[in-house]
Amino acid sequence: MAGDKNPKWFVYGLRPVIIVGVLIFVIYGVRSYVQQSEDIAEIKSNFAFTTGEIIEYSSSGKGRRIVDYKYLVNSIEYTGKISPRYHLRCEVNDLSNCIGKKYKVIYSKRNPEKSYLLCERYGYELFGLRVPSAFE
Repeated sequence: MAGDKNPKWFVYGLRPVIIVGVLIFVIYGVRSYVQQSEDIAEIKSNFAFTTGEIIEYSSSGKGRRIVDYKYLVNSIEYTGKISPRYHLRCEVNDLSNCIGKKYKVIYSKRNPEKSYLLCERYGYELFGLRVPSAFE
């Protein structure tokens, strides 16, 4: 067995590690989805609006973009983060064109930390709001 490139102990020892890793990944994904669904439901039942400003706009590979934004509620500044489904108009040539852009923010009056930046059509549809002509 000295020349065996795949010793059985290695193969059988690695399998449980892979299974546990996949389970952790699946559990995290399900937990994240459930939390996001609960946040959206809370915002829908206790919503209010304010104006938010994009403070960071970045790309994280394979076309996924992350938008960090800030907004004020009762003189307290909050920050949020979303991943837009579609490209924003401000990112035509450069992601930095989006920094400083202002959009409506829908948030929960009960917990203002729960919010969503309405920077694309999808956000309005998600919350059952009339889509402004600027997003048509």
